[in-house]
Amino acid sequence: ASFRKYQTKQGEKWLFKVDIGKDPVTGQRRTTTRRGFNKKKDAEAAANELLASLRDNTYDNRRITFEQVYEEWLQYNQDSWRLNTAINREATFRNHVLPFFAKLEIRKINRSYCQRFVDGLVAKKMKSFKVYATAARLVFKHAVRYGYIEKNPFDLVHYPKIQEDENEHRKYWTKDEIICFLAIAEKHLI
Repeated sequence: ASFRKYQTKQGEKWLFKVDIGKDPVTGQRRTTTRRGFNKKKDAEAAANELLASLRDNTYDNRRITFEQVYEEWLQYNQDSWRLNTAINREATFRNHVLPFFAKLEIRKINRSYCQRFVDGLVAKKMKSFKVYATAARLVFKHAVRYGYIEKNPFDLVHYPKIQEDENEHRKYWTKDEIICFLAIAEKHLI
């Protein structure tokens, strides 16, 4: 730990910097700074307490973003996907999920924020909004599995039912329409 005196409007204060180890996702060294101590002795006591929590593994070193968890999840899973699945998942995240969640700390994302994500997709009249919500949910599931968060915020998200527009033409045939088509086609081929 390193200690330094600095000047504020209220007078001199002390701060300390401590190396808290490697980031589990990026592998880079991380430091933390604590300020506002009136005496060097107070700063030393707080630094010793922080170092003890690091030794005991009770310090919360999980200030990682959704994007970092996504990258980790991608590394673990992409080898098991077919090429088309990998391409589709990458496009899903790049176009819809990452713009909404990427830079947020994973532990600060709550259910209401996830609900806003789903509601935003529904507002854009995306019929496949559940695909994007499910993709995001998988990353949160990975975060729970590896201890970055305790609960998946998507567990309590409400998925609204989208009403079909009667004026819109459907892009499929019913079973009866297929049987009728095949019967007519068979008559004309013979």
